[in-house]
Amino acid sequence: MIPGLGFSLAACARSELSALSRLALATPIGFASVGLAGLALTTVGWLTSIPATVAWVVITAAAWAMAVRRGGVREAVDRLRREVRSARISALVGLAVLIAFLIARSTFGIEQGLLATPLRYWADGLEIADAGRVPATVFHWGVEVPPTVSKVVLNMVYAQASHLLGRDPLGPLAAGSFVVAVSIGLVLVALAWELGIRRLALAFGVLLVAGASIPMTTFAGDLRLMVAENWGRLLALAALIPMAVALRADGPRGLLRPMPIVSGLLLGAAAGTHLVAALAGALAVIGLGAGRGLVDRRLGAAASSVLGAGAVSIALAGTILLAAGGDLGFEGASGDPTYDAVRDELGLPDSFDPVRFLVSEGRPERMAAIRYGPAEVIQALGSKFLGIGRSAEESSGLASLVIGVAVALLFWLVWWSRDSDLRAVGVGSLVFAAGLVAVAVGFAARYDTFALANFGSRRLVAYFGFAFFLLAAAGAEGVLSKFPERAGEQVGLVVAVVLFAALVPGLHADERPTVQDDLDALAWLRKHVPPEGRVLVDRRTLATIEVMTGHAGVVEGMGPHIRPSLLVTAVQELLDARSFFDDPQDGLQYLRSRGVAAVVATAGSGVRFGGWGRYASFSPERLERAPFLREAYRNDGVVIFLVRGWEPPAGLPTVAGRPGFASCAGGEGTGIGPPRAACFDR
Repeated sequence: MIPGLGFSLAACARSELSALSRLALATPIGFASVGLAGLALTTVGWLTSIPATVAWVVITAAAWAMAVRRGGVREAVDRLRREVRSARISALVGLAVLIAFLIARSTFGIEQGLLATPLRYWADGLEIADAGRVPATVFHWGVEVPPTVSKVVLNMVYAQASHLLGRDPLGPLAAGSFVVAVSIGLVLVALAWELGIRRLALAFGVLLVAGASIPMTTFAGDLRLMVAENWGRLLALAALIPMAVALRADGPRGLLRPMPIVSGLLLGAAAGTHLVAALAGALAVIGLGAGRGLVDRRLGAAASSVLGAGAVSIALAGTILLAAGGDLGFEGASGDPTYDAVRDELGLPDSFDPVRFLVSEGRPERMAAIRYGPAEVIQALGSKFLGIGRSAEESSGLASLVIGVAVALLFWLVWWSRDSDLRAVGVGSLVFAAGLVAVAVGFAARYDTFALANFGSRRLVAYFGFAFFLLAAAGAEGVLSKFPERAGEQVGLVVAVVLFAALVPGLHADERPTVQDDLDALAWLRKHVPPEGRVLVDRRTLATIEVMTGHAGVVEGMGPHIRPSLLVTAVQELLDARSFFDDPQDGLQYLRSRGVAAVVATAGSGVRFGGWGRYASFSPERLERAPFLREAYRNDGVVIFLVRGWEPPAGLPTVAGRPGFASCAGGEGTGIGPPRAACFDR
């Protein structure tokens, strides 16, 4: 945030951006600058601790030197003083809500890192940190494959964080979750303010970042854990702030002006962080541009801002992805025939959907393909947004009809206000939502495979909610605009405070009393299992074993939803592992072929162990009856069995010296090798 604030003050000097907006842009600009600096270091193989630290110091100094030289610091302080004087009560209430939100978010602990996905991206960062560059190959599902680089900016930030903060992921991930939640809240409030939603800006931000307990979908649900898309959303939403200012500003027009450039840089960095968020951000930029151009009848001027941002974002995104090397991992986007090949290679029937099987925790009862046509996806989009259905089977067309009626009413309120800013927001929200629906329908019409056919209703719901609530805020702002100025402001503040008070009870972190059991079991594995010993867990993990123990997991690796070549291996491993747990008595050959030294049995849904739900329902007693296994560790949530007579596997890729797999594993108590120092202690 420190270099980001400097860059924000420098880039936004002599612009119309409010002091709040300049502060809100600090974290996303800082995140992008650190990530891009890391990418630059990797191109020469210098992403080690000393160069990373030097780069951070140089970037920070350069940012603040630019801010001082351009007068951005003095201008920001003067603007802040004027804005606070003109709205003292609003500033005090906003500060109070911010402090309360900070306190509520502080209840979120390290357990967030042991949920399903956060450790995968930390592992990607460790692999880059260890290699000093993007490695040529990485280890997923027991095989070596080219790394995916679609989130390379995030990976670079995590790589540098591991150098500065250590390899232990849980503290940095918890801190990152705190920072990104607060930053998205600030960005949303600032964005609403710049769009002309002044009285309800605070309420708008509160609803979207604290509304996890309401049925309707907001950003708050994903902010409960440290998913990669949170960072992508922060960058994409931040890109809308300078775009909003560029669209409303009078003066010279052209493709290369400061605000569109800032917007384009943030969108480009978003594309290197999370492509779904970047896509949504690009559609939102187009929507805002269309709204402003149509309402003000200045389509050419609006188009110049949008095209300028687009050109910069495309150039930066292309540079990022080309410089990173690796693989985007989107081979499945070529169409359903690639998934037919997966079924053919595995000898599975046409009714088997390999992606649905993978994301359904390897349960055979959820392997059949589901029809996701345009109509089903539109229904699911509405139902999931309203919180009344999680799948196509549970969806109803009534939900979409209700949303349509609500949108019509809200748009009428916006138009009734006669405020050009609000009308531009109203039209822009509709164009943005229409773009999201078009993408959803396009994917449904193009694909039949799960995760592609239902891409819209699975991944775009939160952005659809953003468009809806933006329209709702503009409509409500239009109503308040008819009040006397001070009365409208006071009503808006009361709405924000009441809304926040109502949402606070659902804002605290979930209680997870079994997390310590997970950590104790992982520490035991790290200390007692030989370095080359593989670990078999009854849950599909993405990187828990790699990051937390330094070993390779058998059923562990990225979710290759759109990487069919790796999907074959992943599905086969799930099927084979399930067969072992179904009948462990005859599983010795399976364990030896995979080099398994330890088998981990977890309890029910209360213990996540950094993975998905259990793909095998069994009792540990079944493992106890296998003569080649011996129980070596047990706590309330986890039982660990060691494989008798384990020997280093022949013919399998080794993990020794491999980026991401630190030499922190030992062999204490197994009779195989000496114990080694732990990567980190607790």
